Amino acid sequence: MSKKYSHFSAFSKLSSFARELDDSSESRDSAILHQHRRAPSRSKRTRYLHRIFSFKELFDRLGYGFAPQQFISILFFLIGATPFLVGIIFAFKHVLSSLISFFMQFYVKVKSIHSKNISLAGMIFAFSLIGLILATRFQDTLLFSLFLLTGSVGIVTYGELYGPLVQRHIRQERKNFFLDKILSYGLFITGFAFILSGLLFDFFGFHSSITLFGFVFPLSGYFISFEVAALFFFISGFFIQYLPLQRKNSFSSTYFHSIKKQFFSFWYQTKYFFTHSYLFFLFLGSILLVVIEILGSAYYGYLIFTHLTSFQFTWIALFFTSAIFVSFLLQRYLLSLKKHLDIRPLFVLGTLLMAFLPFILHFNPHFHTLWLGVIFYLSGLSTLSMAQSILIKKILPFEQRKLFFKTVDFLLLLPTIIFVPLGAYLTFIHGFDFFLQLVLGILIFGVLPIYFILVLLSDRKKYKR
Repeated sequence: MSKKYSHFSAFSKLSSFARELDDSSESRDSAILHQHRRAPSRSKRTRYLHRIFSFKELFDRLGYGFAPQQFISILFFLIGATPFLVGIIFAFKHVLSSLISFFMQFYVKVKSIHSKNISLAGMIFAFSLIGLILATRFQDTLLFSLFLLTGSVGIVTYGELYGPLVQRHIRQERKNFFLDKILSYGLFITGFAFILSGLLFDFFGFHSSITLFGFVFPLSGYFISFEVAALFFFISGFFIQYLPLQRKNSFSSTYFHSIKKQFFSFWYQTKYFFTHSYLFFLFLGSILLVVIEILGSAYYGYLIFTHLTSFQFTWIALFFTSAIFVSFLLQRYLLSLKKHLDIRPLFVLGTLLMAFLPFILHFNPHFHTLWLGVIFYLSGLSTLSMAQSILIKKILPFEQRKLFFKTVDFLLLLPTIIFVPLGAYLTFIHGFDFFLQLVLGILIFGVLPIYFILVLLSDRKKYKR
């Protein structure tokens, strides 16, 4: 379930590049491009696209680092939001992002991608960051909620449109060095910006000011950091507008036909969920993990912040940046061993690693233990993601795997709407200590037994063979 659990990353990722591209799609696009009188030659066009995409990726990664999710959730609490409001908004944000992603996947199949639409989506996200600055300045939690949801609409649309655009116009083997290695280098770029953002937050604080020409202007850390992030996304949108890829065609009813067809596939796959023991227990585990992940992304950053005494934002940036690098290296290592790896213990190991962070926050919230807790938590998520992906590949053929990933994402929306607000309400009533105990209970007495059952089923199937 790599697609779903890619959301567990501490950094928001724009999109992943596909390994294989459609030759017929590229040929159609090339034919259209040659209709432009000023269109460059094939080699010049390729170099031109490389430059545009490389600049865009660079500014996007920097923008993500200067507006990290952890800092946004902390600001939400600091302006007076309750745990219930934060949990509700993060649940709606997740549901809204999933629905937009669902519909955009069909949209790009039946309608041409216009570079101006991608640019517009990126600028919507940039404007939402400016809105967050204003909401923080005026201590308005409702305005903050509105711009947070607006930003999720912009960034998901941005990613869903941009990913297929790259796939259609640049083959994997023709990518330059930077585009080919962007997943690895993107972590370094975003991590650098993340840490720099934390330094800005701590150095300028929340009530700093600057005097120019006799006038006093407020200059806070969040103002500088989010303005820089917005500027990067504006620049990225500016670059994407100069791609010579515009095409015009009318909207087709095929879009609605594709959605209708997909819903019938969902209905078939849903029945398959409840007749296949592996998929049924994986789905139950996914429900629990998604609820924990959404509430964790809403609360963990703020809880760590409250236990730090100085340079809180900088240390949080270092905690999560180092954890991302460790989990990334761990996943690469597990991938290299997947042919010889018994994935069954990975389910148990990943669950136990995830439990370290709530355990430490509840019983031993000190500097070094918090750092280890964040590393263990993200490493656990990475391990579970890897184990689930390998298991799905073993028990389902390729076409059913694609349908499974789309189906499970859609089916998880209803449990998200129900259980995340319920968890947020219980946290609001009983406090964060109750939340940490609840997460530990779910992981130990819910997720862990489910994966033990998966291990037993796997052993029994292997024994019968």
